[in-house]
Amino acid sequence: MEVFIAFTKDSLFSDLTDTLLVWEKIPFAEPIAIEVPKVKYEIIRRVTAENMSIGNYLLCDLGCVPNEEDCISLVEGLFLEDEKVGMIRFLPESGIRACRKGVVEKWPKRESINYQHEHEMAYLLEGYLVPKCSLSYRRLGVH
Repeated sequence: MEVFIAFTKDSLFSDLTDTLLVWEKIPFAEPIAIEVPKVKYEIIRRVTAENMSIGNYLLCDLGCVPNEEDCISLVEGLFLEDEKVGMIRFLPESGIRACRKGVVEKWPKRESINYQHEHEMAYLLEGYLVPKCSLSYRRLGVH
């Protein structure tokens, strides 16, 4: 499963490499770094990940890594178990989310700082579920 990790040209290279190195060790994870401009960062990284992905994917904040080594298998299982699950939120909220490919056709206008609410609403408006799950993540020492 593709894991999209966005960064800006101002991001520290070490933060990006540290994040990528951890994800490379996760079975079935395919980490992909995408450079995104600071202007409209949140929407651009989401649209880019959706357009680039070949299937369901993870959207990951820089410096966020899973606590569970089998997280990809667990996410894939949750998507297979219920076809109405659109997005799966790792805990604590916002750092990593699994997204079902092809659900969002129209991206809502940004109203919040991190666009998380709007992203979730896009799935809910299409009739999909956005459950929290027991999967969790931790933050690396990002600067």
